[in-house]
Amino acid sequence: TSQRNGWFKIDERKGTFNFTSNLAQKLILLQYISDGNAYDIDVRVPKLAEEALYAHIIYAILSTRVGIQEYIVKRFQKERSAKLRNAKIRLSNLKLDQIIQVMRGKSKWIK
Repeated sequence: TSQRNGWFKIDERKGTFNFTSNLAQKLILLQYISDGNAYDIDVRVPKLAEEALYAHIIYAILSTRVGIQEYIVKRFQKERSAKLRNAKIRLSNLKLDQIIQVMRGKSKWIK
């Protein structure tokens, strides 16, 4: 069956859009819907991963600074690994109804 609106194909390798000939001389409107990460102010970190992110930042800063003793860097590396592991466990236990509950603004106890 033929569609009267025409067909299109997105060629990601070439970075082009291909349209059928029955769309010639017609106006085609492309709208971009953002994924929310266009600007730094749009970036959001889940509360369950916030501690792991802070631990990673602290470790990254300490590991590149001169004059910080190695045992301190190792301590923060272990802390970062533990918090990352905990964040992965906590995020893997999320269920859709819990996410909906949080998005609606109802209270949810986070362990």
